[in-house]
Amino acid sequence: MADAARSLAVYLHLARASDLRRQPLVTDKLLVLAGTTAVELELSDVAQRCHAAVLERNPRHLLRNWPGLSEAQAAEGFQSFLRQLRRQYSPEKAEHMLGSLGVDMARERELYATEHEYASALLDAVLRR
Repeated sequence: MADAARSLAVYLHLARASDLRRQPLVTDKLLVLAGTTAVELELSDVAQRCHAAVLERNPRHLLRNWPGLSEAQAAEGFQSFLRQLRRQYSPEKAEHMLGSLGVDMARERELYATEHEYASALLDAVLRR
């Protein structure tokens, strides 16, 4: 669970960075990865917000076929897309990318009581425009 929670935070940090750099396709990919990780962590509201954010930005995205990421993860068509994203942005590669941004996640994480609060705050930062 700790690895999944860390991956969620990493993906959300990277989604924010890509959004700030005006890279919407990368942001969407990272939000999908964050959302599916949130499903694994049973953070359904975070997963739903990631799903909604992708569709708001790109209404024609593959995710439009499912009401949420939980349902999408059960579909074979989505699974092949997710495997591709996980290869492209493996947790190790994502950690390396985040390291190049100079983010001190340990210090940041200390400010929040739970993983849910931390993920919600990071997602809020991505969704602010």
